[in-house]
Amino acid sequence: MDKNLNELLSYFEVPSYVISLVGLALYLIRILHPITLFSSNAVEQKLFSKERLFFVVVCKYFAYGFYFVILFFCLSISFNDSFGWTYNEVRNNVSLIFIALIIMFSLIANDIRNTENVLFKVRSNKIIKLLVFLLYLIALLTFYINTALLIVFSEYENSRWLIFALLILFLICAAIPFISIPVIKFINGSTKKAVYIKDKNNEKWFILHPINKEIVLLGDNSDPKRCERTMFKKIEDIYNEPIRLKIEDN
Repeated sequence: MDKNLNELLSYFEVPSYVISLVGLALYLIRILHPITLFSSNAVEQKLFSKERLFFVVVCKYFAYGFYFVILFFCLSISFNDSFGWTYNEVRNNVSLIFIALIIMFSLIANDIRNTENVLFKVRSNKIIKLLVFLLYLIALLTFYINTALLIVFSEYENSRWLIFALLILFLICAAIPFISIPVIKFINGSTKKAVYIKDKNNEKWFILHPINKEIVLLGDNSDPKRCERTMFKKIEDIYNEPIRLKIEDN
């Protein structure tokens, strides 16, 4: 099939580099089974190898990058037309400082376990959570719209500089889900899915990750760093056990 497709593309005088890209895409689809990967649920993903799971995460970040690039491009043009916004260095720096401070505050607050600590009580206050979320959202939108304004309305010597600027915007846009993790965790806006089985003593053993194609690592905690006990189990034995899904607050 690949050979016939290449011959068809050659017949229509498609450039050789396009034919190579098409061939590479077909090869990746054949070996990676992307539909299976991206439509898999939490239980299936726990049995993925680290390499396959890493591939899924990277592809998701690429998708986020493209989505946010398009979003902020549209917002920057809209704000320029409607409010006359142009790139402002002071606004850019202030919003970036706010983003950094909110992320640092969230990281520190998330690690507090002492119920008497002020930061722990802050985490339980819904009004403060809402304020932190709104401040973060405003600062994030301001920074990215401002950055997009700089890229969209700048003059470039040639197309290479434009491509380079777009690549920079794509990279910082793809980072949004990653840098937002502490803030989302602070406001408890997301949940973590833990997959486990029970042994004969009714103890929970969480599926951490496969060691190879035949063996999977289990632990007594869904977080590998907090496990006091671990054990290996054949994947084929897992198939004979009822697998349960537990929703845990981050």
